[in-house]
Amino acid sequence: MDIKDAIGRNIEIGKTVRYTATGTTGEVEDLKIKDDSYWVKIQETDMWYIVEAVEVLYDDEILDKEDYYNREETFDEENFKEKQSDFGEAGIGDNVTGGG
Repeated sequence: MDIKDAIGRNIEIGKTVRYTATGTTGEVEDLKIKDDSYWVKIQETDMWYIVEAVEVLYDDEILDKEDYYNREETFDEENFKEKQSDFGEAGIGDNVTGGG
């Protein structure tokens, strides 16, 4: 039986996963079914997480802490402006839900 993560990847013991709510990352230590839901135990935290809230990470998606803090990020002004224009003319009003 295949157990899938939040994005449809197979979860297996020994794989590295990330809890999407906090970014906590660790190796899968155990899997279980409780209350008709699948759960994964992350070794580093010794805590259980529902599988719909974790993502399996491929090797190229895993950054060592030192690499993470030493990476160079560049600000792409054109890309930022393009994304900003995608929002268009959003406005705030009092008729948010369309209800009465």
